[in-house]
Amino acid sequence: MACVEILAVRTVESHVLQARAKLRAPRHKDIPERLLRIMQGRG
Repeated sequence: MACVEILAVRTVESHVLQARAKLRAPRHKDIPERLLRIMQGRG
């Protein structure tokens, strides 16, 4: 039997907002760039 995970939209939005706040990303599209900077030591 396959395991299916269901996430509520509000849950996902909440996590995205928390990530944006921690990374100081003005838009959700800025999150990957900010993560790359941190991983490369330019954070």
